Order: sequence, then structure tokens, then C-alpha cells
Amino acid sequence: MCKYSKGSWNCPYEKLPDSEYCIFHLEDENKNADEFNSRINKLFDSKDEDIYFIGFIFSHGTTEFNKKYFNKNIYKTYTFENAKFLDEVNFADLEFSGCVFFNEATFSKNVYFDSSIFGSVPE
Repeated sequence: MCKYSKGSWNCPYEKLPDSEYCIFHLEDENKNADEFNSRINKLFDSKDEDIYFIGFIFSHGTTEFNKKYFNKNIYKTYTFENAKFLDEVNFADLEFSGCVFFNEATFSKNVYFDSSIFGSVPE
């Protein structure tokens, strides 16, 4: 299993060959964006009520979020706690039906939330 942990949360994903980390926690700007995005798609398509992106490292080619992900009228909690965004991030025109947490997330470049709608904003 991946060795990443944050508080009581331990990463549930398999580590990559020759690494101690999974594709989500591998800090490599040149990591395989296609593999990363394919696995992200599976997370969004899951029936889980909460989706944890805790400590995920979003590198080039992995930060373009689109309406298929969030605009589903499904209440979910999305946790981007401690996530690192190494490229521009586009959350514009999205509707987050559930809670979204960005606690301790870092953005190395621009982030766009233009015309986004947040269903619930935690205090």
C-alpha cells in the first residue's frame, strides 16, 4: 500500500512499482497523467458518498476538472485537504452539490472558480 498518511487517514491505494507511493501521491511533475486521470475518473464514478483527494499531487495534465465530475446533483463531500496543485487549476463553471474542503491545499499557479456554485460551504 501507499505510505502516505495524514492524521488518522491512510492512503488506501496500491503503490506504484519501484515507489513507496501510489500515482496520486507520487511527487513527480512528469508522472503519467493518463494513468492518474483514469484513476481519478474511477473515483468520481464510484458510488462512495465522500471522495478523498487528501495529499494528492496534481501535476501537469491532471488539473482540468470538468462538469462531468461535479455537476451530477449527487451530494458528495470532496476533500482536497493538503493537496498540491502544481499547474493551473480550472474549477470554473462547476456546481458542487456537496461540501468541498481545501484545508491546507497549495496552489502553485492560478486557480479558477469563475461562475462556480457551492451547495454547502463548511464553517
